[in-house]
Amino acid sequence: ATRLSLLCIGDYPVAPRFLGLGQLTPAQLAGLFPQRHAVTGDELALARAGWAAFRAPDPTALVALLASDTAALPFLAGALTRLLEEYPGVGDGLARTERQILELVAAGVDAPALLFAQAQEREAAPYMGDLTFWTHLRTLSDGPAPLLALPDGARFALPAAQGGTAAFNAQRLTLTDAGRSVLAGHADWATLAGLDRWLGGVHLLGHTPAWRWDRHEQRLAPGGQ
Repeated sequence: ATRLSLLCIGDYPVAPRFLGLGQLTPAQLAGLFPQRHAVTGDELALARAGWAAFRAPDPTALVALLASDTAALPFLAGALTRLLEEYPGVGDGLARTERQILELVAAGVDAPALLFAQAQEREAAPYMGDLTFWTHLRTLSDGPAPLLALPDGARFALPAAQGGTAAFNAQRLTLTDAGRSVLAGHADWATLAGLDRWLGGVHLLGHTPAWRWDRHEQRLAPGGQ
């Protein structure tokens, strides 16, 4: 019997690049309140289906949902597609976030904070917090064949280990030979490093991922390459 309402917007007049309700002041949020609407049965049903697909142990449920009518929740399809882009890529084994990081470093962006800011600029709907982004930098700098390295050979350190923001941002990242090879599509990051990654209910484990994302065809590819 609970009454639910929803405020769902994709832009705001005074925000040059609207990223979400968190950008707005309390007064601006209050001004949006009259635009809310009562949640419909179609919205609830689609939300349930989306959550079930997200939690499923294989991603075919996401693919099936994306092939259906998701208009009741207009931002759901984009969010689920962006999730699928985090699967290891066909040809290089890189998730979209990882590929964006390597491309930026290759272009000369080497400081953690600047990498985070410019990676966010590549997102139609930025969603990732900085701490999660730092863990991506750490992952790409670790393992038997790291793709990123610090010039002095030290291990990339997270902010807490550096003891302060200035020391953390003083780190400078560069591509390794393996990083250049993977970015060029001559080697496969998943094969080199192996995976132990959860994407919703899917556990990607080992050097031969069961699912990959084909960014050129914009589709999920089962069974490796």
